[in-house]
Amino acid sequence: MPKETNENSPHFEGLDLLKRLWKQHLLYLDSSSKLENHLDINEAECAIILSANDENYERFLKLELFTQILKKFHLRADIFSIQLAQLQILNTLKLGFFEKDQLLRALKLLKSIADTECVSAFLEHFKCEVQDKKQGFFTESKELESLCNELLSLSDTPNLNQRLNNALMRFKNTEFNIVVAGIMNAGKSSLLNALLKTRILGVSNIPETANLTLLKYAQEPKAKLYFWNKAEFESLQKNALYDEGLAKVLNELKPQIKDLIGDESLSKDIKLNELSFYSSAKNPLSVLIQKIELFSELDFLKDNITIIDTPGLDDVFVQREQLSKDYLNNCDFLMYLMNASQSLSQKDSEFLLACLNNSRISRFLIIISKADLLTQNELDEVITYTQKSLKQRLKEQGLDEFLLEKIDFLSISSKQALEFYENKADENTLMQSQIPRLETYLYQQIFSSTKSKLVLESFKNELKLITDELIEKLERENKALQSKNLGLNDENIKLLSEFKTEAKKLESLKAKLKEFKAELKANNLLANSSLKTLFKRLENKLNDEFNYAKANSRALEALEKIFLQNLEDGFNDILRQIYFQNLKITEAFNEKLSLKYKAKNTEFLNDIQAFRKLASTAFTQFLALELLRNVSREFSNLIMLKNEAKDFKARLSSLFEDFLQAFDCAEFVGKLSLENEMFSFLQDKVNELVLAHKEKELEFKQRLEKLDTENLSLILEQNEAKKAKLIHIKESLNHAH
Repeated sequence: MPKETNENSPHFEGLDLLKRLWKQHLLYLDSSSKLENHLDINEAECAIILSANDENYERFLKLELFTQILKKFHLRADIFSIQLAQLQILNTLKLGFFEKDQLLRALKLLKSIADTECVSAFLEHFKCEVQDKKQGFFTESKELESLCNELLSLSDTPNLNQRLNNALMRFKNTEFNIVVAGIMNAGKSSLLNALLKTRILGVSNIPETANLTLLKYAQEPKAKLYFWNKAEFESLQKNALYDEGLAKVLNELKPQIKDLIGDESLSKDIKLNELSFYSSAKNPLSVLIQKIELFSELDFLKDNITIIDTPGLDDVFVQREQLSKDYLNNCDFLMYLMNASQSLSQKDSEFLLACLNNSRISRFLIIISKADLLTQNELDEVITYTQKSLKQRLKEQGLDEFLLEKIDFLSISSKQALEFYENKADENTLMQSQIPRLETYLYQQIFSSTKSKLVLESFKNELKLITDELIEKLERENKALQSKNLGLNDENIKLLSEFKTEAKKLESLKAKLKEFKAELKANNLLANSSLKTLFKRLENKLNDEFNYAKANSRALEALEKIFLQNLEDGFNDILRQIYFQNLKITEAFNEKLSLKYKAKNTEFLNDIQAFRKLASTAFTQFLALELLRNVSREFSNLIMLKNEAKDFKARLSSLFEDFLQAFDCAEFVGKLSLENEMFSFLQDKVNELVLAHKEKELEFKQRLEKLDTENLSLILEQNEAKKAKLIHIKESLNHAH
């Protein structure tokens, strides 16, 4: 039974909070206890643990989520463990390894299920160190790279050396993407110039840019254009059937199309001063450009950071709009710009609400640009107005107002920063611009993100696996050496026989792969029933919206937007359902490989990114279907007619029913080959297992042959020395933070 708190233990202010939370139930705790695995625990989980107190802890202990979080602390589910976890959180927070602001946000969200006021009030005044997240990321990176190089020096196995080099390159090439969005005249180009400390995006370079632009680091400034491939361009041509302006532009471009549009996306390197010719919205040629990459030797981009400047999410071209959405959904951080002298527009509001309701965007920054035009009080009023307006819109749409906690605000003046960088103003002006604060903020967000933790953890886990394999190899070789030394050749024959038995098992896996692919393909049949459910749900929603609009004398045009938005969301849900059912089957097969065949437990890490890319392409193809275009046109005509509710309902039902009878969704989804990437993943893994096993067997045979002529005792001694180094590396990896 734990003792009560020791009054003679060194005082730590975190104990003051625990005394308030637990009163007479506070137990003896080590006030210096800290988390060793803080990277595995996030601020939301910390907030849940900190919400427990003497009045509610029994209720919390009954929750599976709560006990699962305690397991991450390597603690049992009891009152002592809760208190110890709380103390560890406070100690780790004090050292700056958790974000206090995020913790306070999470506690605010928990107010509806627990009284968190006491904890929040305490944390408001709790002093924490500020950790440089960027420095921390690169310190651990260098440590892991050093251990990787040490493993390379100890390994004489080609297969493992290749894996080490691949893991190192994959880690070094990790990119962090920051998307910049905003309506026209929001000040995007000026902001990017300020971050880049030069007017690289000035009017002379990119006037009225029509294309999505990626800014990347390179020692030599240049630009690269990427054009649509043939399949994408054919989709663009189908859009032109319903857009006279686009049809006219494409007709003008016929001479250039054959040179710029190929089966695969063609690219063209150009100089920066040529960029305006290709990218201006006034130039019809910009229609053929998928995206632009702009390279420059700029400090902010050095650490594998890419800035993505979107042309606008209300682009008239579906393909370009979809491309912008893809980058938005895959970005590591989003900045949205609003002009300080303009109030929250309808476009601003719609975009921000979509971001708030997007589960893939966990946090983003609204930047109030041109802050030098207003006083601080006026800027505060702009932020307050924006918050109140968004809160009202969330309420109108039945969404939780706590979603606003995903947004940070910052007011900046790009003009003041650029004046400093051009030696037209002093350092005080630079600080007033808030650009240095923005840079620090972005670095902290990027290098404390889930992605940064994931790439470090993934690299570390691969090094651990390879270290274990090298140790296992040495132990097997040492066993053979000892048998040889003692004249026990039967033992080595037995080891070779085990290799052959394992090889037969692995070969049988190839037959199982065929069964696995058939099981994945069978999931496509879910598409037809799911599409019927989607259209029934859409039909009910449109009828309700029609009745509401009629009753309140509202325009019916909004129904078109509701139709398209719900169609996109619903179709993506169908793909997601099939895709993640396939993923579940893949993970089960993967788990069997890892347990039964001692395969390295490589996770299928690219599932989300792969799905987003595939879903966006699929929806573009879906929209381009002639059948669906007919439905869209007929629906547009339907809402233009002066229908009564009864007539509208009957005609809508007939329209949807005709489409469902004519369209085979399962066949359409089957052609997308949703299962291909997962099948390839497991096929590669099985092939890798077979190849690695053959290499091990061959290496073992060759080693046995060499043992006849070499000094067995010396080799044993060398192997033991290698093994000691590998064990040391393993310990270093286990303690790497």
